[in-house]
Amino acid sequence: MSEHIKQPPFDTRNQPDAPLLYGKTVDESQVTIHRSPKAASLATIAVPPQASGRATTNELIIRSSHVLGLIDLYDGEITPEVQVAIDQWLAESDDKLGALRAVRLRANTEAAMLKEETDRLSRRRKAVEKLADHMDERAMELLKARVQLGEAPRVKTSTYTVWLQDSQRVVGPEKPEEWPFHLQRSVTTISPDKVKAKELIEAGTHFENVRLETVPHVHWR
Repeated sequence: MSEHIKQPPFDTRNQPDAPLLYGKTVDESQVTIHRSPKAASLATIAVPPQASGRATTNELIIRSSHVLGLIDLYDGEITPEVQVAIDQWLAESDDKLGALRAVRLRANTEAAMLKEETDRLSRRRKAVEKLADHMDERAMELLKARVQLGEAPRVKTSTYTVWLQDSQRVVGPEKPEEWPFHLQRSVTTISPDKVKAKELIEAGTHFENVRLETVPHVHWR
């Protein structure tokens, strides 16, 4: 028995128990259920291996998106369940490096998009916080005007209560060094200067517990 189910791309969180088919017809026997303490019920599906030859770009996009969906379901952790799903996927891939590259490209692309969204949300948060502060300033003007007219600095309605209340805050020079010395705080952070260390070691300087180490890196083009 098989069925044809269309799922919107990259959406695996709204229906964690639904097979991630993305419009593909898949036999029910190919569905594998993974259980995890972090996910009460998670259904994943092994995308059938291509009939022959290397996977198309569209197939790689679908499969790499499936891997990213697993990461979302497991709260960003590469859990043993995720490792098993990746191993199974690679075992079914004719071009394993191509499959890894597809996930890497998809992950980097999404990370860049999320960074832009994070920056946008940060700017938005600061803007709405300023707006809320400005509303307080306008309310203060109205309440002060009431006081000048001899009215109480407090307004109570059926939905809200607002009033003026004095508080104290410390005011001092803008420059910290102009404050009295015993009121100054110094925050010191220590971090290694690895760029300088590399330059010195390459120039012949020897350090007892600092050295250069050769490590392999994966480069893609």
